[in-house]
Amino acid sequence: MKERWTAVDSCTKDRQEQQFATWLSGEGILFKSPDAERAYKERIGLIKDAIQLIKPPQRVPVCPSAGFFPARYAGLTLYDAMYDYSVLTKMWEKYCDEFAPDAYDGPVLMSPGKVFDLLDYTLFKWLGHGVSKERSYQFIEGEYMRAEEYQDLIDDPSGYFLRVYFPRIFGALKPFESMPLLPPISELVLVPPAILPLGTPELQKALQVVMDAASEAIQWANKIQALNRTIMGKGYPILSGGLARAPFDVIGDSLRGTAGVMIDMYRHPDELLEARERMTPFMIRAGVEAGKSNGHPLIFIPPP
Repeated sequence: MKERWTAVDSCTKDRQEQQFATWLSGEGILFKSPDAERAYKERIGLIKDAIQLIKPPQRVPVCPSAGFFPARYAGLTLYDAMYDYSVLTKMWEKYCDEFAPDAYDGPVLMSPGKVFDLLDYTLFKWLGHGVSKERSYQFIEGEYMRAEEYQDLIDDPSGYFLRVYFPRIFGALKPFESMPLLPPISELVLVPPAILPLGTPELQKALQVVMDAASEAIQWANKIQALNRTIMGKGYPILSGGLARAPFDVIGDSLRGTAGVMIDMYRHPDELLEARERMTPFMIRAGVEAGKSNGHPLIFIPPP
């Protein structure tokens, strides 16, 4: 058994070294100068040494999570950042240029407000929609999954999110309640009756809203990607290659709410544990796919 785990540890270390090598290579980055490229690789080296603890780093890497600070530092509101992507990128460049972090988090917290407008998002209050333009957005605590629905989530997580959860948190997607069940569409004669709901005016309107929101999200993502290329080109690596939430966090925060999940720990412990296990592969896949896509070994997992 000891030899088996030694082989697993060795394989894991090899994969980690390959992932760090990919990140360190800076492939595809147009560096502003040789000094910028050298600084980029030196900063990643500091982070690598601090994580692996094989040898002491030359110094402690400084990688602050800036949150909303760059907006306030630039003398602008969070509303400006959420609705004007050019302003968003300028404030983040100013922050990196003047504070020179060893790694930076992209402005992922500055999500595109127009997307939420289109979808009629109800899970949060955001700037100009429930809170003032100078404040942060706020989560609206609630039970968005009922206790008796655990088995539905366990049986079909993706179907549950699509047909039950989304209609509850996106006002514009309430027609998704009539989305067809996809697994039964397995033979020729089953296709026409299964897709009939997609022909209703209500569901077609909801699908159009999703496409409009996706187009807006693409504009935002293009701006963020251009910003990342610019900042990395100046010698600052991105700290995180993606996000993966803890499965219990998803259930406790976003589905059942704090009060709901605390009660479930006593009244529905088996269902809660099984639902957590069913959600785990989705959360792992989200982090792994993001890391592979971005060529980055570090995935941010917020604590539950």
